[in-house]
Amino acid sequence: MVGITETISNALVASFMEVNIASKTLQLIVEFENNKNVFDYRFECDDVLMWPYIRWPLSLQLDSIIYPSDYLSMALSSRKWYHLVKYICGSYVGKPSIKNNDSIQVVIFGSGVGNHTKRDCYFNRLTDYFYFQKEESTLVIEDSFHKQYKIPRCIKNISYHDWYYIRAAISRRLKKLTYKDKKSIDTLMALLRTNFNEYLNEDNYQRIENILTVVATSLPTWYKTYNKLFTKAKPKLVMLEDAAYGSRSHIIKWAKNHNIPTAEYQHGMISHNHVAYNYKYKAHNKNFYNQYLPDYYLLYGKYWSEQICFPSKKIIIGNPYYSESILRVRELSKSKKPIKKILFLSTGLKVNIVKQIILELRECLDVNIFEIFFRPHPGERRLVTQRYGDLINKKCFQVDTTEDLYDSIFNSDYVVGDCSTAVFEAMGLCEYVYIIDHEYTRLNMPIQLFNIVKSGKELSEKIQKSQTVLREVHLELKIKDIWANDWKNNYLEFLDYLNI
Repeated sequence: MVGITETISNALVASFMEVNIASKTLQLIVEFENNKNVFDYRFECDDVLMWPYIRWPLSLQLDSIIYPSDYLSMALSSRKWYHLVKYICGSYVGKPSIKNNDSIQVVIFGSGVGNHTKRDCYFNRLTDYFYFQKEESTLVIEDSFHKQYKIPRCIKNISYHDWYYIRAAISRRLKKLTYKDKKSIDTLMALLRTNFNEYLNEDNYQRIENILTVVATSLPTWYKTYNKLFTKAKPKLVMLEDAAYGSRSHIIKWAKNHNIPTAEYQHGMISHNHVAYNYKYKAHNKNFYNQYLPDYYLLYGKYWSEQICFPSKKIIIGNPYYSESILRVRELSKSKKPIKKILFLSTGLKVNIVKQIILELRECLDVNIFEIFFRPHPGERRLVTQRYGDLINKKCFQVDTTEDLYDSIFNSDYVVGDCSTAVFEAMGLCEYVYIIDHEYTRLNMPIQLFNIVKSGKELSEKIQKSQTVLREVHLELKIKDIWANDWKNNYLEFLDYLNI
């Protein structure tokens, strides 16, 4: 139905699985959900299962102990009262409002994190490419980003999701946990404490319990809101970002109750150790748990589909943002400078390891021939000086401030990263791509595909020898196996399959 003609060999995929190590976190989660009665705990509202809402957060708590990192989320800074008023008013004005004569066939629930400026408006790289394929019959329901709305948007059928959250937050203040929900939450938390006390502390457990409490007191309001939306809109497809992470489980369940197909679109890197996309539950739990997972998973390419054990039907679509950006960037003239540019793409996972490599690299390379640029992860941008100030003062690198990632990669001669989709994206734009060897790359990256480096000295030697991105033995793995071609036709074929 939908796919690409060139496929990755099974032997090659198997070799990736053998080289990468298994995640202790995933092992613990799978063992727990298969041997404990976690499927017995449900919220009072519509008998919604509790486990999907805490499966991913629990894995994050375990990861923080088992695989400590320096990762920083894009936390919301404190804001003035008038910002809050502006946010609430904007959420109300932009709330989803479906008229009886609206012809909505596709509803896309997405985040606001993908918005970037495009001429005189904001374009969401995660949702808007899909939107414009069926512009008149697609509705995007978008979350705010840090309680702010990027306006004006480049699309007209746009509503904002946050009003649903605000209504639920108000209702939480007016009602307490029901006796049944409190008992179920307490019993489930006791089960977690019994099984994970070797790893977690009371602060970890409190975070999990808070999630369950918020969901329990929000579900009655959400139940009315989403069912009203689906009854009036009658879409033929509901697409969601992060559907597998659990926080949108109620949306999936209620869409399916209305016989509406559901799909998640891939938005970043996934691997055989990614807890959200790997399920190995016993057969008797399969049908029940699948109520909370999307019917379809729209993937970037064949490679990614081979990396996960996910019950949703896998559909190869491609990455619209990647494909369109590649076309745009390749029409530009690559800057020709006598000095070679080395670009570090930070994830913020292992700060000291990256700093040591940059320091060693700077000492090994001639400053008259090579310049180093450092692109911080969005979560650490506000702390660049605090984290990397010593290297900045030593003039080890310049901070990359280019707005578009693809422009930055295209104008680089060498790209260095670790555990992110960006290094896969760099393969299509830069001849020399390297990844840094540390625990997270060994857990999640196909280390046989990339040139892997352990020190700045080793990186310096490889750069000066200009070792290429793909090892010769793995030339069989083409970029089109990672990024499928012809995403527009693939997506339209998928919609046609659903009679849209």
